[in-house]
Amino acid sequence: MSGFGQGAIGLVLLLTGWALPRRVAGSRTFTLATLLDAAPLAFMTMVLFLATGRPIFASAASFALGAGFAFADRTVRDTLREPVVFTALSEVPQVFTHPHLYLPFAGTGLVIGGGIAAVLGSLAL
Repeated sequence: MSGFGQGAIGLVLLLTGWALPRRVAGSRTFTLATLLDAAPLAFMTMVLFLATGRPIFASAASFALGAGFAFADRTVRDTLREPVVFTALSEVPQVFTHPHLYLPFAGTGLVIGGGIAAVLGSLAL
């Protein structure tokens, strides 16, 4: 595949990974401040691209991060009726140490399916 094709696929993956959490949050406005929202994923993609030289891999990692955040945000919104906030990041390690407290809300099938899809996607790349 040409470099242009890889760059185009990478850009689509990056934009989709950025748009998923915004769609879950119901954000329909687009302002100059919206670009700040895209900065962390764009920075992560650029660092991974510079480290690996693989635009599709770097963008797929950003897409996975955005999709995982959107999934967590949707689950918290459905369960607690509030969005995921920055302070919730301190609870992420507890998802792995006490999964029985979190899996009933997200659904075991979705979590296992997402994990399998992530592993298969990484292997495919």
